[in-house]
This record gives sequence, C-alpha cells and structure tokens, in this order.
Amino acid sequence: MKNKLFFSPIIIILFFTTAIYSQSHFTGFWKGQINIANKNISFQIKISYKGKYQGKLSIPEQNAFDLQMAKLKIDSNKISFDILSSPQTASFSSNLVSKDSIQGTFSQLGMKGTFFLKRAKPDVNETALDSLENNFISKEVVFYNGKIKFAGTLTLPDTIGKFPAVVLLTGSGQQNRDENIFGFKIFKIIAAHLTEDGYAVLRFDDRGISGSTTGETTATTAEYADDGLSAIQFLKTQKNIIKDKIGLLGHSEGGLASVIAGSASEDVAFIILMAGPSVSGGDLLLYQLKTILKAQNISEKIIAKKLRLEKELIAAIKRGEDLQKYKTDLYKSALDDIKLLPPEKRNKIKNDSAYAENQATAQLQALNNPWLKFFITFNPTSAIEELNCPVLILFGGKDMQVPIELNKKPFELAFKNGGDNDYKIIVFPNANHLFQKAGSGMPDEYKTLDKKFVSGFIPAIVKWLNLNVKGRK
Repeated sequence: MKNKLFFSPIIIILFFTTAIYSQSHFTGFWKGQINIANKNISFQIKISYKGKYQGKLSIPEQNAFDLQMAKLKIDSNKISFDILSSPQTASFSSNLVSKDSIQGTFSQLGMKGTFFLKRAKPDVNETALDSLENNFISKEVVFYNGKIKFAGTLTLPDTIGKFPAVVLLTGSGQQNRDENIFGFKIFKIIAAHLTEDGYAVLRFDDRGISGSTTGETTATTAEYADDGLSAIQFLKTQKNIIKDKIGLLGHSEGGLASVIAGSASEDVAFIILMAGPSVSGGDLLLYQLKTILKAQNISEKIIAKKLRLEKELIAAIKRGEDLQKYKTDLYKSALDDIKLLPPEKRNKIKNDSAYAENQATAQLQALNNPWLKFFITFNPTSAIEELNCPVLILFGGKDMQVPIELNKKPFELAFKNGGDNDYKIIVFPNANHLFQKAGSGMPDEYKTLDKKFVSGFIPAIVKWLNLNVKGRK
C-alpha cells in the first residue's frame, strides 16, 4: 500500500518565474496537468503560510499525496522548492503567470513537456479537516531511532493539562505521516478526531519518506516496531504527556509492528489494531491471492496453478534458497496474466514476451528482500500471547487483505493461551481494509470510494479509549 510517482522516487526542483505579484498570491490550492510524451498527468500543489511558507505536491493518479516541499522560497516574482527522495531531478519553469494561473515547461531525465496550473478550490473533506485542526495545537516534531531521524506531527488538545497519547504506525510500504492512500488521509483524520476528544496523537513519516531519513533499506517489521518504541520514548520527554498512558494504533502491518513492540516493552500502555494480522505473512499472502482471484471470477484451474507457484516461492524464501530458478515459472505466469487483462489494458502491451520478462525480473527483485522473508516467516501468535495491556482489534467485514475469517480466531486463541482477556474485537460488516464503506472490498475499489470512514468507526475507538485509558488509574 505505498506511494509511487512518475518521477519516482523524487528530488524535484521547481522554478516558477512570475509577473510581479504579491507573495500572498501563491498561497492556496492549485490544480493542473503535465503533458509529457503525449500523455497528461494530473498534479496539484498547495502553498500555505503559518509563520513561514509551507508547500505540498500531489500526483493523485499515482497515489502520491502531500509530498513535502523542502527549501521553499517565495519572493515577488518567483517560487522554488525541492522535494527530496531520489537522485532524479524534475524541473518546472514558467513562461506565464497571472493571479490565477501558472504555465510553463517541464523536463526530467532528458524528457520535456509542458504544464499548467490554475487556482482551484480544495476538496470539501480536506477543507473540513483543516477547519477541525483549528480546534487544537499542532506541532512539527523530530525524534530519533539511533541515527535515523523521524519527522512528524504532534497534535495536542488546546487546554491546560497532561494527556494520554497515541502513536500511529502505518501499513506496509513507505507512507507519509497522514497514511494518505488515494487521497484518503487515514491518520490525519484519526489524529484530528482523537485530539478533539482529549488525546495527544503523534504521527510520523516512515523511513525515507518526506522529512524522515532512510536508515537501512532492508528494514523489517521488527525495525518498524522499534521505530514505534522510539516514538514513545520521545513522547515521554514531552511535558504535556501522561508518561504511563502512551499506546500504539497500527494499521495493517502497523498492527503487526504494534504487537511486536507491545510484547517487547511495558512502555506500551495499550494497543489498537486496525486490520492487524494474527497469522504469518505467508499464510496471509496465500489467502489474499485465493480470495482476490475468486472475486475476479478466475477459473479454479488458474487459481490452483497460481497458488501452487506461490506456495513454492514462500517455501523457498523460508529455506533461504536462490530464487533465480523460478524465473521461468514467473515468466510463464506473467504471460498467463496478460490473457486475464481487460481489453483496454491488454491492447497497451505491444510485446507480450518483453512484458512478461520485465514482470518476472521485477518480481524476483521484490522477492529477494529481507523485509519479505521476515513478513512471510514471522508468526504473530507468540507475540500476542506476551501482551500485557488492553487491546482493541478492529476488522472490516469486506477486508480482502487481512480477512476476518482468517485472523479473528487466532487472536482469540492467542489471548486465551496467554491468559489475557483484556481485549475487545469489533467488526464493521461493510468496511474494507481502509475501513471505508465498501462494495466488493477489492483493493482496486479504494480510490473510487468516499474518503471517509464507515459509520461508527471513530466513535468506537474513542469509546474504547475513554473506558480503557482515561478511565483507568
């Protein structure tokens, strides 16, 4: 579930040469398109002023949202900024700017195109969320796990006193602090509502995203769990925080990281799991594959063939074998996949063999990954049995990524074996993996749904927190 861009990953330097206008003309929301290689790509920028200028860039169709601008400079006739994430550079230069429009040229890695931006109105949900943030204090913070720097946002109730705190841990892949998935700012929304209800909330950019540094590129879920514990240690230094009432809220893999952290440290006072798994990643991947293929009405013969290859790959990864011998199988599987594509996608593939070769190579690279080996082999059961704090487990009834029918019973059995009954499971029957109100629950549906949680989701979390955190001595 992570962000990918057409300038992927990014170092972007943008230069807009303007007619002479006041700096305030740059603040606001701008939407437009880049035309490159006869293809239009939508993008957006947002400039704000809160003591200093701040900016963000988004490319919605590539699930890249709110990329933080660095070194943002604005004067009477130009604006420039960087977005840092890779050695690539994309440059924008304007040749015409009016009060409400910016136009110019674009170049990257020898490719050139044109672009334009026009002043626009932000999304209604985004405006409402920004308005909600006026009700509490929001602070930009930095903390460290060894040499790795994490940049985040700490939100605090706008009252005098000390508050329980919640650290938010994102799902798999690199996410920014808002856990922005197809424009649905999951963690920003949760942080706003929990802070309104009297909780401090810390959300932060994952390693290598926005303001956080990369550290080891081979980091596993166990390292992400350690990042969460470092966030707790940081919060313990803050004067507004009740030091023995700091917990973790983890989404998907973030839930797994929360369980690992909670089993390792008594500093974790409580845990909230949003679609957190209770089985090994190997079991989860096999179940996901079978469920999603069935939902796509793929024949039982093809499903069995794909599951057989997936099982062989998982077993080989567990044994530490060289996966190169599976390239031919992956190549043949990719050829089979072409036949399953809808006509509009199938027709875009000009050379089936080259496409399948590229797919097989990419899959081998993805499979040779320490993160994947840990994810496939680690069974959360032993960590769940070691938990000694209140736990809230949230499932979506239509979740195809962490299905309730696979994960609910192992949680119950692990808590029973660990002798801990201090947990609660809540199921939202119509919710998907992101806890949106879903139709099919398929991942490709996420971007089409309303950018809001299913009814009762936030109130359920607040009610449980008030009972199990605020209500406990």
